[in-house]
Amino acid sequence: MKKSLTVVIALLLLCTVFFSGCSAPEDNALQLDPQKLNCGVYTYATRIVNGDVAIEYNTVYTVTKYNDNGTDMIRIESNGEREGETIHSVNDLLGAQKGELTPFSPIKVSMEYKNQANSQNDVIVDVAHTHDKGSLTIKLQQYPSGANEMETREITVATGKQYYDSESLPFIIGCLKLEKDMTLNFTLSSSNRDALQSMNLAVADVSEMDINGQKVECYCVTVRPNTMFSHFATLMYYRTSDQRLMMIKQETVTFTLTDFQPEQA
Repeated sequence: MKKSLTVVIALLLLCTVFFSGCSAPEDNALQLDPQKLNCGVYTYATRIVNGDVAIEYNTVYTVTKYNDNGTDMIRIESNGEREGETIHSVNDLLGAQKGELTPFSPIKVSMEYKNQANSQNDVIVDVAHTHDKGSLTIKLQQYPSGANEMETREITVATGKQYYDSESLPFIIGCLKLEKDMTLNFTLSSSNRDALQSMNLAVADVSEMDINGQKVECYCVTVRPNTMFSHFATLMYYRTSDQRLMMIKQETVTFTLTDFQPEQA
């Protein structure tokens, strides 16, 4: 049974749920330290279970810092490939406080999915976060059914508050000062970037995890939507010694760090 990477992407960008009608709790100001971010290449063994079928492949993240005309920036680039399907994304974030915007505020995101067996399934997404206008703009390119050329659609979403991007969240959490029993509320863009969602982060425990046959002491961080009757949650495990992301667990998806190559000075 084949499972497309387009489905996998939705799973890997955190199981978030739209909040509807219920009042969300007030956000906490996230105290983020970009100096805690280790630049380099992270390789995660990705495992998706669908019934009695398991899909396995590597997801590679490249994390860099750069300066754009005097503005400190962070770039998180990811690549995944499986049986002729590829996904490539680039997420550019603020690398330092800028006015009222905290480090890791999203600036732009691009994603390209390609299917060698059926190019009409290809998708290109570009997102521009215009915080000064209180909005973000999504440019989506894909093939309408039976068409030979891609169709482009643009969607503008009102934001108007401090928020973070779902794809970069695992690295953002590692730049907090994690401690047992801490809990924070914050706002996150959905995996499709077409809505904002109120989320809760809680450091549930410090536990010893088996990571590739080695015992590693980790903070166990739970992220879940601030919605009534929601059972969706993502567990993230960060090594206590340096807060490096070691593992992500969802109901059917597991990420496990298998290699880290630090950026060469």
